[in-house]
Amino acid sequence: MKILSLILLVGLLLRPALSRSEDADAKNLVNRILDAQHTRGFIIRAKLTVSETGSDAHKAAQLRIKSRRDERDSRWLYQVLWPTAEKGTALYLERVGKKSLGGFFFTPPDKVEAIGNDPLGIAYLSSDLSLEDLVDDFWQWPDPKAGAQEEAGRETCRIVNLRPPPDMKSNYSLIRAWISEEKAVPMRLLKFNRQGQAAKEFTVQKIVQNQRFWFPMVTIIQKPGGTRQTTFEISRGDRDVDVPVSDFSLEEMKKAAAAN
Repeated sequence: MKILSLILLVGLLLRPALSRSEDADAKNLVNRILDAQHTRGFIIRAKLTVSETGSDAHKAAQLRIKSRRDERDSRWLYQVLWPTAEKGTALYLERVGKKSLGGFFFTPPDKVEAIGNDPLGIAYLSSDLSLEDLVDDFWQWPDPKAGAQEEAGRETCRIVNLRPPPDMKSNYSLIRAWISEEKAVPMRLLKFNRQGQAAKEFTVQKIVQNQRFWFPMVTIIQKPGGTRQTTFEISRGDRDVDVPVSDFSLEEMKKAAAAN
């Protein structure tokens, strides 16, 4: 009986130490993802497709996406290249210091509409991607917690749980990430709403290596139990490039919309 009690006591003493070690590993994984994202900026081409299960009907858009980051500010520009009927339509987003997300929608030739004071849940191009999803701020949430090891996308992953700090505006209460321990790339995300219910699942179908970093190239986004599927597919891109601030101006958006 004394031996059994000693074994149980040792187990209880070791468990917090092991948990702290696993949390350190989880934080290291997240930091490796942030290292990959820490660039002056990027320019990519991507295709966004929205489809319904059991239907041949779908909506697709070809996008040019630009981003610029400096010490305090981040900017993003999503502009439609195709279809012709929506060519030039743009979404500009900015995070200046610790301020709330700002920006506007642009519709050619000259319509500008602010994203409003509560924009996080707004759907982009009627897809399952919200404006909050587009900026991916959650990787900077503090104190990630480690979960179990589990396979996702044929990769051995560590589950990492991320929760927003109390002063952070977010439509999510928890984001559970399956991160490849070898490649430090997220293979699956499960996002929970403020009521604690699973709201969206992101499944990565293809990853590629750029320099020493791995990145998702094809991602499927679905609401659990829903019939709609959003596919986000990157065709090409350049990372760590100096994107001028002027590229995010309304004048440049108008020029791009008018170009052949």
